[in-house]
Amino acid sequence: MIRPTLCGLLVVFTLAAGCERPAPEATEDPEAAARLFATAAYVGAGSTLFKMLEPADQATMKTRAAAINEAAGADVVEPADLFVSQGFAPRHIKTVKRMDDGSNPDEAHVSIEGHFDKSWTLHLVRAEGTWRVRLHGAGG
Repeated sequence: MIRPTLCGLLVVFTLAAGCERPAPEATEDPEAAARLFATAAYVGAGSTLFKMLEPADQATMKTRAAAINEAAGADVVEPADLFVSQGFAPRHIKTVKRMDDGSNPDEAHVSIEGHFDKSWTLHLVRAEGTWRVRLHGAGG
């Protein structure tokens, strides 16, 4: 027989597991934002990745998803579904370091180093009051 205390804990854990937490937003620190983006890429959290893109890149992905849906004749993809890692999914992050001198308060280049000395550089821009990732040059 299950004791009442254990039963109560099981109910709490079941309810907590079913609650969806909102995706974390990029922070005021570009290094923390880069770490969050890399972690989201590793776990395949497309909606978090999408929210962390600068608005111009979000618009590009929305346009691409709309074109796919139009060609398919149905809503088959969301913009966040279009993320493909292409090798960017550091399993274990060793270091996250801002590479520029910080003289431009609205842009940052952050290096992420993973195991086996593999590294990536993210270009972040400040948009809508927070750090966002810029995927393609000037956002397109």
